[in-house]
Amino acid sequence: MGKCLRYITANTDTEEQNFPFPKALNTHIEELKLDVLLQKADHLRTNESHKMESFELLCDHKEKFSEETEFLWRLARAYGDMYDLSTSTQEKKHYANI
Repeated sequence: MGKCLRYITANTDTEEQNFPFPKALNTHIEELKLDVLLQKADHLRTNESHKMESFELLCDHKEKFSEETEFLWRLARAYGDMYDLSTSTQEKKHYANI
């Protein structure tokens, strides 16, 4: 489950030749304006099955909006959602501590 961690793998020219990936499969973080991001996160959160997606969206923009009160409020609420969605005590502790 997403825990606001990103893993980055460096590609070398050799790796690219051995493992070609279509450009469509290369994902990137969409740059959103704060108001659009908050609306999107709020909308996703209205559906129980999309709460994790809302959490991940906010985590993807954590660095950019770390000083914005409205963003931080939603991020804190998303951590609470992840706590509620977690099934293991270890995961619940992780989200509660953050």
